Amino acid sequence: MPRLVVKTVNPFAVLSANHRLQKSRGAVQALSAVIGVLISLSLMLSLSEVAARELSSYAFVNDDGTLRIRKRTVHLYGIYIPPTAKTCESRVRPVRCAPRAALALDFIIGGHFVHCTVHEEKPDRSIIAYCEADGEDLAAYLLQH
Repeated sequence: MPRLVVKTVNPFAVLSANHRLQKSRGAVQALSAVIGVLISLSLMLSLSEVAARELSSYAFVNDDGTLRIRKRTVHLYGIYIPPTAKTCESRVRPVRCAPRAALALDFIIGGHFVHCTVHEEKPDRSIIAYCEADGEDLAAYLLQH
């Protein structure tokens, strides 16, 4: 026949264990809140970094083939435009005289918004970027035309 063993339990030990359990639950909740805040902050920082690496606005074409967007000089990624003689575009008014590359950029951009993804920032605060206007890659357009 099995033997029945009865143990006495100290009630203060049970209360102490419950108190420790409630305390650890509070610590877990506080830790969860801190982790939530840290995740939120890291997401905000990464989103602001992405936003800082995008540049969209109307663009003005400089004679050297760079773009001027929101007071920043933008060089097209993967393209070097050597200095060349100026050509005058007489089909538009006012007549614009600039190197052919600048005139071609003016033509493709037209009145479209230019969207650039920043690739690199130079020490002079100008940027090198991949840019599109109306869905057309500006660097590829220059190479094709």
